[in-house]
Amino acid sequence: MWQQMGFTLILFVGGLGNIPKEMLDAADVDGATGIRRLWYITLPLLSPTLLFAAVVGVISGLQLFDQPYVMTRGGPGDASRTVVMTVYEAAFKNMELGYGAAIVTVLFGLIFSATMLQMHLSKRWVFYR
Repeated sequence: MWQQMGFTLILFVGGLGNIPKEMLDAADVDGATGIRRLWYITLPLLSPTLLFAAVVGVISGLQLFDQPYVMTRGGPGDASRTVVMTVYEAAFKNMELGYGAAIVTVLFGLIFSATMLQMHLSKRWVFYR
């Protein structure tokens, strides 16, 4: 989780810097303060950045390999085994390249489906100026 924190922070700092000052000033003039300003001004204008961070986070979560492999090699038992670890063991340790390629194809389909679901659901909550 902490590995992606810096990248996500840079995304949100950029997204917050992209919010026009005129919008925030207009909200102040209209009397929006605190949570109302956050809910009705900042979050809708930050929604494209939120969508991008969510899509990248889900994709990187489904492709996780190095941390669990280095720390536990998938153990104890199979408690921390990921799909990419299964691909690595099938394709490179057991030399079952076809099986590894089949798993990767299914993983691609899963990542593509998850991304398309996020894009479909984002039509309601992502606002572009």
